[in-house]
Amino acid sequence: MGVQPISRERFAVTIGIVVGMVCNMVVLQIGMQAYPPPVDLDPNDAAQMSEWVQMMSLPQLLFVFVAHISQAGCGALAGCWTSRDNALRTGRLVGMISALFCGLNLFLVPHPTWFWTEIPLCLAFGLGIGRVLQIPPNNQE
Repeated sequence: MGVQPISRERFAVTIGIVVGMVCNMVVLQIGMQAYPPPVDLDPNDAAQMSEWVQMMSLPQLLFVFVAHISQAGCGALAGCWTSRDNALRTGRLVGMISALFCGLNLFLVPHPTWFWTEIPLCLAFGLGIGRVLQIPPNNQE
């Protein structure tokens, strides 16, 4: 018996999460280039991060919001495209995991109240992209 290679269909959710996290970081980095954080900011200090988020302008906040949503959207797109036969399941899982990440972030660092719309948007992007990319089951036997 040989070792079976891992198929990309079984790895689709992981691919989606990794691609989504990369997209999230790219958008955040672009935002930090446009609106640099304070020089003495320690991103590991929740209190400092909370203070900084409270002082952010609307364009800065929009970069963060779009970054979080892009994690679900780009991640679902990559994961679902990888496994078109299971795209609905993959999109749902990538959307749920991205929503969990958003929720965790919102609990750790207080954000404006409207940021809570990230959670249903992540779920909607995952489910919607999964539905669009799902290959219908073949009815022929």
